[in-house]
Amino acid sequence: MKLMQRLKKELKQLGPLKRVWLTSFNISIPFVEGHILPAILGEDPPKDRMAYEALQLELSQQGIDFRVFCDRRALEADQFKRTAIQIHPVEVRAFAQLLEGITDRTLFHPKVIYLEDKDGKAVLGAGSANLTVSGWGRNQEVFDFRRVSTKVQQQQIQRLFNGLDRALDLPEQPLEPGDDTDWQFMHSFEPETFLSRLGDGIPLEQLTVWSPYLAEDLPAFVARLQQKLDSPALKLALVPDRIEGHKIRTPWSEELSELLKTGALTFLDYPAPPPDNIEFTHAKLWLAETATQATLAIGSWNFTHPGTSSFTDANEEGGGINIEAGILHRSKTVPAIAGPVLTVGAQDFASEIELEDSELDVESAPPFDLTVTFNWQTNNYTIRGQWYVGEPETGYQLKLPGLRARQELIWAEDRRLQPLNLAIEDASALLARHFYQILSSDGETIRGLIIETGQRYRRAQSFETLKDLFDSLVTNSDPDTNGKLVLHPSLRSDDEPDEALPLATDGDSSEELTYFRLFYAMKQFRARLETCTEAEQLVKWLRVYPGCLQELVEKVRMRLDDKPAAVIDWFLAQEVNTTCCFARERMMFLDEGQGATHLTTEQWRALEVPVPPLPSTNREQRKFIDYIASTSGYQEVSHV
Repeated sequence: MKLMQRLKKELKQLGPLKRVWLTSFNISIPFVEGHILPAILGEDPPKDRMAYEALQLELSQQGIDFRVFCDRRALEADQFKRTAIQIHPVEVRAFAQLLEGITDRTLFHPKVIYLEDKDGKAVLGAGSANLTVSGWGRNQEVFDFRRVSTKVQQQQIQRLFNGLDRALDLPEQPLEPGDDTDWQFMHSFEPETFLSRLGDGIPLEQLTVWSPYLAEDLPAFVARLQQKLDSPALKLALVPDRIEGHKIRTPWSEELSELLKTGALTFLDYPAPPPDNIEFTHAKLWLAETATQATLAIGSWNFTHPGTSSFTDANEEGGGINIEAGILHRSKTVPAIAGPVLTVGAQDFASEIELEDSELDVESAPPFDLTVTFNWQTNNYTIRGQWYVGEPETGYQLKLPGLRARQELIWAEDRRLQPLNLAIEDASALLARHFYQILSSDGETIRGLIIETGQRYRRAQSFETLKDLFDSLVTNSDPDTNGKLVLHPSLRSDDEPDEALPLATDGDSSEELTYFRLFYAMKQFRARLETCTEAEQLVKWLRVYPGCLQELVEKVRMRLDDKPAAVIDWFLAQEVNTTCCFARERMMFLDEGQGATHLTTEQWRALEVPVPPLPSTNREQRKFIDYIASTSGYQEVSHV
């Protein structure tokens, strides 16, 4: 994949990364996780589920802000998602108050790569390739990478991402300015339109365009283009993709024939034959020539009304815009981007049936938009929504991983969803289930992607047994290098091809737990917590690291549920709860000094174990147990 090679080349020019922001019309989640993410981290493509988790852990440890934006309607909800990378489905209807020309046909269509390292050095890439296997390996595409060198370039990039999310901030100017100054970043959130920027106020003489998709009424579009560019003598040349190598994607007409006869429009061949493995020429390339200069535009703009993102009057025929983006270069010389003239006739243009078969199929959106965010740090869902079409209706229920009860969606008078903030005690279901479901009263099911934040608090690995966990504590070994680590059981709940990997059993081993190992291991655990000098570090030993207190609690609860409690189980539960109390005291000490991270009430509650009843009818035995409890600092004595 040439584009992958180019991406890796650009990454080598940068230091440790701070931001990786990607946009695409549609995406293949397996491609992003299996190829783009490893390239960003300098790793090989993952071969099994453990390798995916290693990538997610590396991403979190490096602190890279990795985000992908795509059109909500083009995001197939039946894809496997194996990591917690942030994928933001973009709802184009939300831009109606910000941009002119937003219609129900508007697509979120830019293909952009923004890379920034921790020193402020940045690279921008833009072109025609979506984040899919086809876009990066099977299609003929065009893509350009440029060093962000000027304040103007930086502000142009800022306006795109601010348009998507006002919370996304970039420096006002490059922290490390460069000398790559002869390009501009153009997109639909700029104050000017793409066509006005192409001509820059000067009438165009020649316009050559690579585009796989063409306006349905090509002659009418050419006339409107000449008018929009204030260039009545403009001559156009198109380098089209052809359906199965033969048919151009627009219908034949007498008006089109007349344009070809007068020379106002020509069709050109490729400058070189495409490789045999190319399935589709998806490149979008515009070359605009005036009497004094040429402008080369590399981006996502198709040769259609919405594709130019310039016909903002939605009431006009063909009016309305897409969200598009690309890079513009000014030059005194004219680059050669096309081959010889094609001799074409009616037989070379697609029929109505062929056009319907090759038409882009975009699913219709529901009448509302929902954004579901889960924060791994707080174990909290945040749900926001907006109703767009018609009057808000009742009868929609939201089903979320980790919550048994469905949530009724209630809409306020301003057509916004009444906000939902839901805390959950056990978030393990989200390790494998990254989608929510909306169930309607008529039986329809809508799936959507959950946006995950606070991924560094996500625990995906664990010890296989309680014995292995205690072995780690007794030997004081580093969990990160422990060979007994396996995937969390929740990660084996889906039907993926790598099920042959060792599965965590969460059960106890056949070797009995001894009192010495129990007390020594818990002493070691508390000593480990006492060495924490920052609240962040303490939180991770409580909830995140393999062998953390949360994992210990889960395994102890399972042990107590599996069989009648013995005397040692009473001590085990007491030791775990005493350690939880110790952790609270340590957190209060660290918070007093630093004002640092707190756990929620639900998270503290999840770190406790119900103490099993301890059968005892002998008064002396009870006194002895009470003495042990008092001496050991146990909080609860339980007798039957």
